[in-house]
Amino acid sequence: MSRWHESGFASTDSLNICQFVWGPSWQLYGPNDIVALVRAGTGWDVSLFELMKVGERRLNMMRAFNAREGFTKEHDTLSECILSPVKVGPSDGWRVDRVAW
Repeated sequence: MSRWHESGFASTDSLNICQFVWGPSWQLYGPNDIVALVRAGTGWDVSLFELMKVGERRLNMMRAFNAREGFTKEHDTLSECILSPVKVGPSDGWRVDRVAW
């Protein structure tokens, strides 16, 4: 499910579809509507599977670029503010466990 969402959102990025509008508005339009939008706008006879592959290729290109520029798995981490305990509100004391993550 995570991989599907990652490819889907990468695909919407490639199509310049705003995730702030698309993500919360599944009730208004969904993946099949995006396929129809791409078909209408480009004339291409694409499928949802093909659009998901576009997203997957985009992610692979981003990873290849980062590898070329010297990024390693040691760089792939959450920021310290995410790993530090929350200090206010109902989540006071909660944090992402660095070892479990």
